[in-house]
Amino acid sequence: MIFRFIGLSLVEPGLREYVEGHHLNFPMYTRLTSRLLTLLGLGGTPQTIVISPEGLVLKNWKGAYAERVQTELEGYFQIRLPGLTSPSR
Repeated sequence: MIFRFIGLSLVEPGLREYVEGHHLNFPMYTRLTSRLLTLLGLGGTPQTIVISPEGLVLKNWKGAYAERVQTELEGYFQIRLPGLTSPSR
């Protein structure tokens, strides 16, 4: 499966510096409509959402990448998140 990553930010001030400082190399969008915020249930950060090519929300993880969320994300994407350690490792 091929994934395309994009970032959605609820705030714009300081975003450019954050993206550059963390070497994020995917598109980042701000100024989201209230409809999109409601549709995706955006509000907490970080939040990771998997959307199918047909526009269906397949997965939606809310909160920091620790414990359960980290384990689920790593399993789903078959990756190890850099800079994080898991209690089970």
